[in-house]
Amino acid sequence: MNRTLGFFACMALAAALVPRAASAQTGLFFDEFGASSRASAMGQAYVGIADDPSAAYYNPAGLTQATSPFRFFLGYQFASPDVRARFPEGQENNFADDLTSGGPLIGFCSHLGEVDRLSQFPSWVGKMAIGMVVFVNVPEIHQFHNPQRMQDPYFLKYYKGWSLLNFAFSMALQITDWLSVGAGIIPMVASYQDSRDSLLAANEAFAADSDDPAKGFRLNLRQETKISAVPVAGILLRPPIPALEEKISFGFSYRGEVTGYYGTGPASINIVLELPDGDTIFLLPTPEGKVVDFTGYNPEQASVGLGLRPGRGFTIGLDCTWKNFSQFRFFWDLPPEPRFDNVYVPRGAVEYAFSPDMSWRGLRKIETAAVRLGYYWEPSPVPDMDGPMNILDSDQHVLSMGFGIVYRARGMERLAVDLYFQAHLLEDRRIENDEDPLFGPIDIGGEVYSGGVSVSVEF
Repeated sequence: MNRTLGFFACMALAAALVPRAASAQTGLFFDEFGASSRASAMGQAYVGIADDPSAAYYNPAGLTQATSPFRFFLGYQFASPDVRARFPEGQENNFADDLTSGGPLIGFCSHLGEVDRLSQFPSWVGKMAIGMVVFVNVPEIHQFHNPQRMQDPYFLKYYKGWSLLNFAFSMALQITDWLSVGAGIIPMVASYQDSRDSLLAANEAFAADSDDPAKGFRLNLRQETKISAVPVAGILLRPPIPALEEKISFGFSYRGEVTGYYGTGPASINIVLELPDGDTIFLLPTPEGKVVDFTGYNPEQASVGLGLRPGRGFTIGLDCTWKNFSQFRFFWDLPPEPRFDNVYVPRGAVEYAFSPDMSWRGLRKIETAAVRLGYYWEPSPVPDMDGPMNILDSDQHVLSMGFGIVYRARGMERLAVDLYFQAHLLEDRRIENDEDPLFGPIDIGGEVYSGGVSVSVEF
């Protein structure tokens, strides 16, 4: 009886040891929700404007627009999706519980020419600028089943985990008064788990020491981590005409593909029974294979942007971003069928900054207040799915707004507070699934809300 129980315990343990869930390792929060409160409030129409630390991500060349030796901001961002899928039986799945995320946002930039201690260096050093922006996803909460099946419905953009760390670091050089260039990296981490040497012996469970909490079972796992650097580069141009130099700016930027996987490498977990004579009987052999689960994807993209300052206090941003989704790869590092479409994302934003001239004593030191609005439309790269894959996505309208103030503070050039709110409105979409053996039509839609606040100082 004890041996029978031991055998079934061995079977149950083997089932439990097959990977069932894994934490997300990649997926850029920046790409969907923004890399600074001001940029997010302006719908990320920032390629031709980029003049704060988030330029390290949007357009590195924009770092040369910094006007102070050091600028630093600290903030918090969050995202709370409410995306839904309704199936023919009337069942509705809501994926929001798995996706709410948030964490601190940190940015820093410096124009080296404004740093007094560097004045003795060669003149070209004074034309350089550096910057970085970091978002730390504190909960890292997303879990997914491993292995994931190709037919399981999931949302392309929101049913995924964001990376624990989003980080962009860039440098820029002002070549002339009207031309700046910049480049940087976005480091990413992919993680793999290798269990090829795992062997569960049933007889060890029968004779296990009562003080052994593992009851004789041992599992040999090896975790491998791969670190890669994704390139980001940009150009910022101003017309070499004095009357237009401060009114118009053109930006061009490029960011490479960001993707990563988490799962098991070549794996084989076997239950064996060793006989008294030393012979071995395999009770439950599993074939060797490779299981790699997709955990996040942001496509290669190129953007062009126009920054306009038509009058006192007004700033207008107009961008268009091309996203190369044709290289998207599904679970197990395979391309979907049919392949995804490349998309163009138009963006627009306006900012109006003014002096409030507050008479109340507590608000007299507010130097400038700014109101910001942004909008962009992002078509879905997912074509009509009619086979066994159920990748869910919709065209989305993204509306954003924000507010900022600049406060005259003692001991520093300025102190600014910025906040934003963003709503991603997914258009209703119906997937007919005429040739799907498991699922009929699926209706999808929903909303995603994001917000944040930051405090920045210049000195």
